[in-house]
Amino acid sequence: MENNLFLVEISNFELPRKNGLFMLSFSSHVPMYVIAKDYNEAFHKATFKIEALLKEQKRGRKNEGIFDSDGSLRQDRISMEEVEEPKIVGIKLIEDIVVW
Repeated sequence: MENNLFLVEISNFELPRKNGLFMLSFSSHVPMYVIAKDYNEAFHKATFKIEALLKEQKRGRKNEGIFDSDGSLRQDRISMEEVEEPKIVGIKLIEDIVVW
């Protein structure tokens, strides 16, 4: 089975950070590296991962309150309706020999 390394560029996407929190990215495209046989498989793997991360994010936001510890409304809460859907805007073959 031959595996290739692809760079998938995604717009309108929040990446999870290592501490478990989601942070808004202000760059134009967020990179995701995918190991796949071809472009189609890379697209499907990236799409599946994006959907899983969005579900996790929505579950996390449901558990968050809308008030700060002092009782004021939180300014960092962004309505899910206001956020555009993530879009894959590019897939590039990075390397056709991947050893792992």
